Amino acid sequence: MSDHSLDNIVVALDNLEKHEIENFMDIAAPHFKVFKIGLETFCKYGQEFLIDFFKKWNREIFLDLKLHD
Repeated sequence: MSDHSLDNIVVALDNLEKHEIENFMDIAAPHFKVFKIGLETFCKYGQEFLIDFFKKWNREIFLDLKLHD
């Protein structure tokens, strides 16, 4: 399976502690293009986490806040 086939997969980073996300991203970032960050993670770590995430791994973020579900 080539890495291009993984471009359509969005990897959810829900219900993980910050250190777990960092450990996972060190492995997954080279293989996936888009990562989903949910409401719980956003509320727990805030906007600064998103900025740091993008700066460190340079990957697309799907911010899924689901405020109107």
